[in-house]
Amino acid sequence: MRILPHTLFLMSLRGRMSIYGRPLPTPAEAVEGLRQMTGQDFGLDADQWAAWFRANPSWRRTRWRGAINPEQPN
Repeated sequence: MRILPHTLFLMSLRGRMSIYGRPLPTPAEAVEGLRQMTGQDFGLDADQWAAWFRANPSWRRTRWRGAINPEQPN
């Protein structure tokens, strides 16, 4: 199963510590990653971040690849 980076960040903000035995980023790292990926800032509020992703479904199809590797064109 493929888990996208923003999903891992949201898991971290919701208090999850690991997935498949691998540690997740700290909440502070998750917020910074989400800020860089989206240009938005909802702080540590996982529900607000999730609502933004639901309201912007096209973001998942176009922007997340560039968030992982900014040199790779979308």
